[in-house]
Amino acid sequence: MLQNPCRLPSLFGRGNAPPPSPVYMNDTKLPVGNSTKYLGMHLDHKLNWKEHIVKKRKQVALKVKELYWLIGRKSPLLLENKLLLYKSIIKPIWTYGGAPARQVKPSFRKPNHPYFE
Repeated sequence: MLQNPCRLPSLFGRGNAPPPSPVYMNDTKLPVGNSTKYLGMHLDHKLNWKEHIVKKRKQVALKVKELYWLIGRKSPLLLENKLLLYKSIIKPIWTYGGAPARQVKPSFRKPNHPYFE
């Protein structure tokens, strides 16, 4: 199996448990960290999806900022076209991996924000 060990997901331990023993692949030590990205989902060591929610929220905010000239108040587009842009560009970013986003406790979500309801 030819894999770049630096591109493999980092391994993480359990809470306050001692760190796991080092894992080697092709005489290269695999990195150990608190979170990893796998299939676009950010998994952390507690599996509470906090990091995934934070990263997706930043990604959606950046995309909204990029598209503000099209979907903002002063845009000449009709409301139905703005809605189409929202449904085709912004909503898929937020809903990918949406099951954890709906099950996370409310303190991890940004309150009273229309994109994150």
